[in-house]
Amino acid sequence: MPADQHLLPIIAGVVFFFLLVSIRRRREAIRHRLRRAILVEATYFAVFYILVQIGRTPLEGLLAGIAAALILNQRMPGRSRHIPASVRRRKIAEYELRTGKKFNPTQA
Repeated sequence: MPADQHLLPIIAGVVFFFLLVSIRRRREAIRHRLRRAILVEATYFAVFYILVQIGRTPLEGLLAGIAAALILNQRMPGRSRHIPASVRRRKIAEYELRTGKKFNPTQA
């Protein structure tokens, strides 16, 4: 076997490993996007199905479903990483009570 054929599975394994690591770090963002995509697709299919069942043409159902999905996508709130100050203070107080140390944000 040529050396290139032995190297290909190793390269594929390394790429796959780094892909899994990056997905693990970004799992919250992936979950948010997946949930959003599922809701938009479900809205599209529901509108399409309902309009076709009540006697509209498939083209009308398709266009109305796309319009409803686009409107829903625009109206859905974005992902926020903001932590309210009250929650932050409470967690810092719990940490200080549990460990007996003063919270240092530069070491967190």
